[in-house]
Amino acid sequence: LLTQLLLNTYLPLKAELTEQIDRCITFIQVNKPAADIFYTKVHKYAPIATICKLIIGLIKILVSASNQSKKLQDSIDSSQLNESKRKHSETSTNSDLQKNQSQNKKL
Repeated sequence: LLTQLLLNTYLPLKAELTEQIDRCITFIQVNKPAADIFYTKVHKYAPIATICKLIIGLIKILVSASNQSKKLQDSIDSSQLNESKRKHSETSTNSDLQKNQSQNKKL
């Protein structure tokens, strides 16, 4: 009964999918235990097609976020690798300079 009363708040059937997704995410963030119970029982009060669309929308968001995270991590890794190479190059150049100076002093 509580799920049915909360249906229009957390899964409004006439709302756009983006609105349903926003409300779902907000509900989970605000009260995860209540959201768990609500979404466990919502299939009794909402059309399966609506629930499937919500699930597909949430999966798309997760995949997109995962891809963005991977791109960001790849970018960070690449930057760190380039920085490491630059430092190694500077160290090698400084070492070569010191060797040359040392050899010039001997002459």
